[in-house]
Amino acid sequence: MANDPTPVVDYTRRHLRLGWWSLLLFATLGLGLESLHGFKVRAYLDVSNETRRLMWTLAHAHGTLLAVLNIVFGLSVRAVPELTAARVPLISRALVGATVHRTTAIRTRPARESRANVEPIDLI
Repeated sequence: MANDPTPVVDYTRRHLRLGWWSLLLFATLGLGLESLHGFKVRAYLDVSNETRRLMWTLAHAHGTLLAVLNIVFGLSVRAVPELTAARVPLISRALVGATVHRTTAIRTRPARESRANVEPIDLI
């Protein structure tokens, strides 16, 4: 694998592209959340929406972190290919899966009221 640079370039390009686009997406989400807070939008700041506000903030923070991890991974594969050559496919799949799952897991609908008061012990 050390003589064939194509897999390294492929992983590098994939993670740099995914990382920068994810960073753009989640930074834009963060700017949107800050503008909702700055303009004191009641639909965002009301106490009844506290859980939704927390989830959006966490989605922004974790998405940004995953984007930065993708960028760092893409640069490290390029800089030190022999250090991670055996584990690159596994790490790549894990990072892409986590980033795509995080992006698609953002929900804007509130939970159903009938399930909101169910304790975890009741589900067993």
